Amino acid sequence: MLMPALSGKIKDLFGFEFSELLEEMGGEKRVPRKKAIPKRASKSAAKKKRKTRR
Repeated sequence: MLMPALSGKIKDLFGFEFSELLEEMGGEKRVPRKKAIPKRASKSAAKKKRKTRR
């Protein structure tokens, strides 16, 4: 929490509660991104794998 004297001066000068602003900014935490699902091989890549040398 911010010092009450400083909080009062900020409210007088700028017209808002600085501690409330800090709480609002820090309140929401980001949700971590899920890991990407590995892509499946395309049909052409699968065909290339199946071909055998003669």
